Amino acid sequence: MRKWLCIVLIYLLCAPAFAETVQDQALLFIQEADIEADSVMRIENSIIVTLTDGGTASLWTSGDFDPLDLSWRFSGATDADVARYLDHALAQLSTLAQRIPEDREELPAAELQRARSLEAIVEKALTALENTGEQGLRVLTVQLAETPEHPLNPLREKLAARLADIMAQAPQENED
Repeated sequence: MRKWLCIVLIYLLCAPAFAETVQDQALLFIQEADIEADSVMRIENSIIVTLTDGGTASLWTSGDFDPLDLSWRFSGATDADVARYLDHALAQLSTLAQRIPEDREELPAAELQRARSLEAIVEKALTALENTGEQGLRVLTVQLAETPEHPLNPLREKLAARLADIMAQAPQENED
């Protein structure tokens, strides 16, 4: 009987570790980016994290948490928090991008498909990072100027160029 009680007790102690909610996973993602958060809540399909330094980070998700869904939207957040988020997100993408072979001519079909899939994931994530808008462009510009030899700079430059194009097109859309 004692043996069964010990097993049940161990299970009960371990069960909460396995019962991580989508909100918990989202909060952990934000905390892994070294962004301090006060609270997290879920309202229907939106996860909203209240940031300690002010503002919020929100993510729309209809299912499980995906750490490569980088469509977080920041409202009222500091540039420092957005910079930490971008560094965290771009570091994840950099890890994936490093797995994409440069020379694809000799690759077998399966490896070529894998490379294309990784490339598509990186591109989709960069598109999602465009949500950082003008603030993201400002942060990236400072980062590129202050750390010219940083390993994330190729992705920073790519995202900054996308954001600059979007910002350049924005006034034209308002004039129509």
